[in-house]
Amino acid sequence: MDSNKKSNTRAMSRLHASPFALALLVLLCSAALRAQSVNLGGIAALGDFRNPLTVTDITPQVCNYDSIQIDLALGKVWARPYRNGSNAACNPTYVDITNVVGTVVSPSTTQTPFSIPPTGPINDGVLEVANFTLQQSTLTGASTPTWLYLSFRPNANNTPVWLRATGNVTISTGTWVLLTGSSGGARSGFLRGVGGAGGPGGFRGGDGGNGGLSPSAGGAGFGAGGGPGGAAGTSTCTVPPSGAQFITTGVTVTSSTGPAAAIPSGNDLLTMLRGGSGGGGQGGCTANPGNGGGGGGGAIQIAANSTITVSGALDASGGPGVYYNQSASGAGGSIRLVASTITGGGTMDVRQCNDSYCGIGSANGIIRLEAFTISYSGNLYGNVAAASSPGQIVSPTAQTAFLQFAAIRDSSNPTNACTVDNANACYNQASSQTVAGRSGIISTPDVTMPNPSGSTSTVTVEFILGPNTVAFPAAGKTVTLEVAPLDPAQGRKTSYQTSEITCPAAGAGNCTASITGVTLPLGYSSMSAFTVISLNSNGTLARNFPATYEGETIESVKLRTSGKDTEYVLISRTGREFPYKPGAKM
Repeated sequence: MDSNKKSNTRAMSRLHASPFALALLVLLCSAALRAQSVNLGGIAALGDFRNPLTVTDITPQVCNYDSIQIDLALGKVWARPYRNGSNAACNPTYVDITNVVGTVVSPSTTQTPFSIPPTGPINDGVLEVANFTLQQSTLTGASTPTWLYLSFRPNANNTPVWLRATGNVTISTGTWVLLTGSSGGARSGFLRGVGGAGGPGGFRGGDGGNGGLSPSAGGAGFGAGGGPGGAAGTSTCTVPPSGAQFITTGVTVTSSTGPAAAIPSGNDLLTMLRGGSGGGGQGGCTANPGNGGGGGGGAIQIAANSTITVSGALDASGGPGVYYNQSASGAGGSIRLVASTITGGGTMDVRQCNDSYCGIGSANGIIRLEAFTISYSGNLYGNVAAASSPGQIVSPTAQTAFLQFAAIRDSSNPTNACTVDNANACYNQASSQTVAGRSGIISTPDVTMPNPSGSTSTVTVEFILGPNTVAFPAAGKTVTLEVAPLDPAQGRKTSYQTSEITCPAAGAGNCTASITGVTLPLGYSSMSAFTVISLNSNGTLARNFPATYEGETIESVKLRTSGKDTEYVLISRTGREFPYKPGAKM
């Protein structure tokens, strides 16, 4: 704050169980554990989800169906008709079933797919339900499809999928939840192949390089662990690109076009949900352009207060590159299940690719199971971890903790005040600084004291903190204000301490704090403020921030502001500090 004193479906191929994964689950979660209850904070805003047994195609005729899509961009549910009661093919055009009441349990239980249908886009990717049941589509006289596929049409930000239930989640036998990355595009004539799209929360693959007289290198895959593209070739495209890496501590990305490079450390507890990075595109050559890299596998977190049953398949594998090692596949994604009980005998897959022709290999993703009782006996492919109790749920819908300036008041004349919430009273409307202090322009300050009764001697600065929707751990702490003159002749930065932060009852308003006797230097100055509050397991902050980051236990969070925006720094038990953005994909 500146102040102025003047003023798809891919067939599952050759899946094999991982002995290590199964042994790990037996070790951590033996049958002797007693089932316990858990409340993961769901609100069941969409009611129960249960897909119908049949749909009606555009002809119209009653059909079973082989694909259902939850459209996060539009807040709709679509189905692709398959066969009618005479076992003849139905029109395969997707039909909107969002508000269609269908039979969900034969013979007479009916509802819309979500019993409380979405009313608009699901921009955060969060599906809040009471119970979630995905079941096969059946119709007398019609062949039942081998699999019923559930996929997600991406929202504008291609967010991961957060599915949270106050009851149970059931992925039934014969159903397959697809969060896979798309295949890298093959070159066609003079046109280079494009990178495959990432699954929900995953990242795009790199494009192939241009061919011809001036061939170019292939594009790098997107995401922090994106595979570097292959170098440009001469007469033939023989220099391979590199595979993508999943973000884990100590991993490096090797490249044919430069030295190996370390990528950022990640949080393998998956409290920060993220998908896989994209594979590198093939470099072009004089004979041909290059092929595109595969997209990274998506990410899903399923949390249920009671039981998660996976008898079908959860697939967040990476998209294949172009075969014969011409481009790289995408890295595998993330599957995190959190519940009282996890059971079933299905399949979970986060490998870099489960196709017969994957291209150049990338890293596998992570499956993480957390429950008091884990009796899951199915297949697990990729890196697997488990915990014997449900962990923390970081919800992107939780209101983010904040610290903001509320007002600046003349200490000798309280009516001479600038209220930050009132732009006309406090902000210079000619300023181009939509975020305080980032434009580098000091001729148009963000805040101007109106001073109708003359210059002020000192000011009182007021703050608000929140959200105070549940016990907010700021009460009794203080805010530190730092005032720094832009003119060095006016001296050094000065720090002030507020009185103790006070909070009303939860839900009754924001917390507040104030500092009196703040001297503003002559001319322009900048203000910033921060407070450090504890990260407890049940309060507001636990919904925004991870309990563990880069292998460090997080004990507190620093909230810093220079206006209306709040920045965040995680502070570990050992004193390390990590800048952090709630909801960011790692």
